[in-house]
Amino acid sequence: MKRMQNANILISGMRGLGLEIAKNVILGGVKTVTIHDQGVAEWVDLSSQFYLREDDLGKNRAEVSHPRLAELNTYVPVTAYTGELTEEYVQQFQVTEPRLGQ
Repeated sequence: MKRMQNANILISGMRGLGLEIAKNVILGGVKTVTIHDQGVAEWVDLSSQFYLREDDLGKNRAEVSHPRLAELNTYVPVTAYTGELTEEYVQQFQVTEPRLGQ
């Protein structure tokens, strides 16, 4: 739990699964969450991404999901990133490997 509280998390892809992961991580209480997506909301996204609305069609999925996800836990800063995921950018986030038996 201590490592989780100090983790800066990057979640790429704000379709159905990515949104669900982001929601759970934010509610779980990490240090920061950055959501990433370079795509725009399409009709098909409305069936699986419950934070998108018809008015959001054609807009970046990360940008329109950002304020709605940020409301979930005011103690977790949430930011949206729509640029390219470079190695330099990704290095600022923590990734931990699950270890069996711990």
